[in-house]
Amino acid sequence: MARKLAKQNPRTHPHNLTMNENPNPIPAILPRSAWESQIAYLWAVFQAKKALDEIERIQNEKT
Repeated sequence: MARKLAKQNPRTHPHNLTMNENPNPIPAILPRSAWESQIAYLWAVFQAKKALDEIERIQNEKT
């Protein structure tokens, strides 16, 4: 029977799993790829610079 199960689903069969493998992986909440992380970082930097530029513009209008 174990061979039959291994043939049906070889990846999740207990005999084929290593210690660090999880048969039911949890989907990632945060982006895992470096590309997505870099885009998120650059977007945050861009938004911060945009906000600081707006603050500076408002302060210059007051003076």
